[in-house]
Amino acid sequence: MIKSLSYHPPVEVNFPAITSDPIDLPGMIALAHHPKAGGIVLFSGEVRNHNSNKAVTHLEYEAF
Repeated sequence: MIKSLSYHPPVEVNFPAITSDPIDLPGMIALAHHPKAGGIVLFSGEVRNHNSNKAVTHLEYEAF
């Protein structure tokens, strides 16, 4: 892969993993900000406890 001049490495390596602590949203946005970045994408959601009349026991997440 040839990196472009505007390439910025992914910021997820700087983010804490799963936590039970309150999320500092302004702090998280500040960590993600970079002058070369084209944008910041945030996702917030709540998991229901059931799906198709079955209990939800875990989640799998993928992003590209």
